Amino acid sequence: MKNISGIVPVILAAVVGIGAVVSLSDYTAPVYGSESEDELTETETIIESAGMESVEETEVENTEAAVVLDGAFDLADGTYEGSANGFSGKIKVSVVIKNQTIRSINILSNSDDEAFFNRAKEGVTASILAKQSTDVDTVSGATYSSRGIINAVNAGVSVCLCSAELDMGAFDTVSRATTNHGLHRGSYQCTSEITKKDGTKLKVAYYTGAATGVLTNGETFSYDKNEIESYVVTGLKYVPVKVKTEDYEAFKAAYTVVENGSTLSGGFSEGNLKNYTDLVAEVTENTNGLKTVTQNEDGSFSFAARVNNGTDSGIKDAALKTAENITTTVKEANGSYGEFLRVDLTGEGYGALGADMQAAEWTYYGSDSTYTDPLQSYGTKFASDNWMHKAQGIQLGLTDSLRCKLPAGTDGTGYWTITVYALGYNDYTVKFKVTDANIVKDEEETVDTTALEAAIKSAENLTESDYTAASWSDLCVELKEAKDELAAPHTQSTVDEATEHLNVAIKALVKAETKEETKTDVTKLNAVIEKAEALKQSDYTAESWKNLQTALDAAKKLTDATAEQTVVDQAASDLETAILALVKADTENTGTTDKKKKPAVGTVKTVGQIKYKVTGKNTVTVNKYAKKNITKTSIPATVKINGYTFKVTAIADSAFSGCSKLTKVTVGSNVKAIGNKSFYKCTKLTTFTASSTGLNKIGKEAFSGDKKLANITLKTTKLKKSGVGKDAFKNIKKNATFKVPAKKVSDYKAIFKSKGAGKNIKIKKL
Repeated sequence: MKNISGIVPVILAAVVGIGAVVSLSDYTAPVYGSESEDELTETETIIESAGMESVEETEVENTEAAVVLDGAFDLADGTYEGSANGFSGKIKVSVVIKNQTIRSINILSNSDDEAFFNRAKEGVTASILAKQSTDVDTVSGATYSSRGIINAVNAGVSVCLCSAELDMGAFDTVSRATTNHGLHRGSYQCTSEITKKDGTKLKVAYYTGAATGVLTNGETFSYDKNEIESYVVTGLKYVPVKVKTEDYEAFKAAYTVVENGSTLSGGFSEGNLKNYTDLVAEVTENTNGLKTVTQNEDGSFSFAARVNNGTDSGIKDAALKTAENITTTVKEANGSYGEFLRVDLTGEGYGALGADMQAAEWTYYGSDSTYTDPLQSYGTKFASDNWMHKAQGIQLGLTDSLRCKLPAGTDGTGYWTITVYALGYNDYTVKFKVTDANIVKDEEETVDTTALEAAIKSAENLTESDYTAASWSDLCVELKEAKDELAAPHTQSTVDEATEHLNVAIKALVKAETKEETKTDVTKLNAVIEKAEALKQSDYTAESWKNLQTALDAAKKLTDATAEQTVVDQAASDLETAILALVKADTENTGTTDKKKKPAVGTVKTVGQIKYKVTGKNTVTVNKYAKKNITKTSIPATVKINGYTFKVTAIADSAFSGCSKLTKVTVGSNVKAIGNKSFYKCTKLTTFTASSTGLNKIGKEAFSGDKKLANITLKTTKLKKSGVGKDAFKNIKKNATFKVPAKKVSDYKAIFKSKGAGKNIKIKKL
């Protein structure tokens, strides 16, 4: 990789908070997503909260502590486990909660340097226990270990796979996103990880289907939602950074890095949102959003503020994009996700921006309509505050949280800007005014679920078979969420939101196509059966009679008019072909004492409708058709001549050329070659079937000019481009359908198109 003035430009992957808005005070130091669980070391360190057993009866002199100690954690009594990344890997903790307070913190495992970790452990855990809050200072010199412990405690007291906003936007490991929507959305520009109940961890790169996708290591995966134990979003996926060359190896050892020329991927194509799977990293000194990395004396790294005026996208062969065709709407006070202020970005252009959205920065100007003097800026992150809907826009919210407190004397009304940072985009800023009607107030409310219950009842009265699978699946997702909300209503806003989503899904249902019931016509089939039953077995060879009986038995099973018309018609056609293929008994010697001489190579003999030419000891070629008015023919696998059995291995050049009444051809299992112009200008030929799995040659112009040829079935897997002659399928029906073995669909499509079949043919698997 080329260095730029001693600087290595790369994209940093799987980092919590890096590249997000710099005013996010709670964003942690980088995580080390590539570390494995096997590298963790077990410890038995337990730090007790001194004197906490009698906290309810004890006067606490520290006023601030007295406030937060009184039920700071709205959790049931019990032990909660959480994990986060420290300096060298995962830190696992267990947190004991009693009477909504933290009673003890147990360090279960870590892989950080012992001296640094012990300093962090003693200082941070004591502070958390004393303050009953994770909003504590880190220990100087052990910053990453400190933040790892803080985040692990946060994770322990907040992990929940539900639709409620429990962390109020204060924690770096976000678990709010639901299994119905969040799994997919979280993989666009965030690092997301699914943990299954069997312990398997899925580090997701992008999704190929609702429950299938590709992992960051390139392997494919699938899952059942019932298998999921937990799901977390742990920060931004791709952050452009530049690192001094002398620090680069240490930086790579500490972080997950995507170098220039490597692939970027993420997301799930759904509605207006599209995934990306083949972007290539190309970070330069002019990349928008670039951060400069500096190594500290203790070996850790610091990150400068992002560059906001870069002109390069960071993506190879892609210019820096500018968001357009976006409408900004300040929503009326709702609070459906716990936010006190919500702004939606909709319009034709939101989908592209939403799929690339990394973070959003809110800046509050109070009453300053000139947008000159900001009072405060806030950063928001995916799932806690930022969300993109497949059809309803980008949904941004500010939550009353540890990192979002309005300035004293303000209430949120006035003038604001939002800046969206997105991969490959210029920073996108919108200005808007907030009124009292847009601010959610803290007040008691009575939740009315009447409308939600009615919507659920309407959905449950619908019949799945009446609608398309895709639209029914969308309804099921919204119905489940609606039922979950009804079972445990959070607020009137969340109830209304669930009601709206369910009603939208009901309205969006697409009716399934209904087939008109038509009675199958078996008149022609019965007529052919009657014709076949009038024939005498003694008049024909044993093999040809056997083929007739097989076709006759199949036809008789379809006379009750319950089968589809196409199946009945095909059976009638097959039976007619078997009748035409009957071989008269007098064309062979059926005796045992006066067997005729075996035909020599080169001998041409007529059997039924076809002339055969002996080509070897036990092989013949179809040489020519024997009757000019032939309409259907079945070329057998073997044929008897003078009492000797020969394999039919080929169809000669021009064998059926110009046979203007021929409509259907069936070829036996031993034919390996079809000659040049063998079916040239058979202008009424519509159907050709070759059952041979060893067919490896189709000659030049073999089917050229067969303008009605619409159905071709080939069971062979042996055809190669070199084995199919020029213009073999030229001027057949433009939308002809080829049925071929499943594993050859792609190869044969390319071959047949190159041999004259045209761009509109259809290739289907047998």
